[in-house]
Amino acid sequence: TLTEEYAAQDGDVLTGYTQEKLYIEDGATVTFSNLTVSRNGWGVVCRGDACIILAEGTMNTVKAGRTAICMSSNPEKTLTIKGTGSLHAESSVEGAGIGCDPDAIDHQRLSFESGNLVIESGNITAIGCYFKYEFKYLSGPGIGSYGSDDINITINGGNIKATGGSNSAGIGGDGNMHGGNITINGGTIV
Repeated sequence: TLTEEYAAQDGDVLTGYTQEKLYIEDGATVTFSNLTVSRNGWGVVCRGDACIILAEGTMNTVKAGRTAICMSSNPEKTLTIKGTGSLHAESSVEGAGIGCDPDAIDHQRLSFESGNLVIESGNITAIGCYFKYEFKYLSGPGIGSYGSDDINITINGGNIKATGGSNSAGIGGDGNMHGGNITINGGTIV
């Protein structure tokens, strides 16, 4: 169990339970093996190119107040998710289940740009936020961009269930921003 923020390096296998934010360093390939992240802020944040492998036979859960699994907002960087395991990624208050949230890197909104997301395989459930805050509702996509534009999403395989909150897409954008470019080459999507 991690008791403080951790920056995962290439080759790391992440397992167990934590309430701390996890970073994935630029260029790293990491394996989720029965990992559970539960916290109020962002869950897993990619600092650049990243690859998440879902280990065979494992159930991995990331539940966060903000975006649960956050890719880089650099349009030249890509998050790839693959493997035969399962992933449940859920935002409860403000964000996407899996996607781009420009505020996530050191709480600095550098731009409204988005990076690239490629899903190769895996059993993936992604749920975006739906939360009433004072006189407005916050709503995020299951997979896509929250507070950013022009995300590129490519799905080549996997069993995917994506649910957006209220006026947000299951796969695409939130209620206020452009949904970006979505390419589906394979997989089963609900």
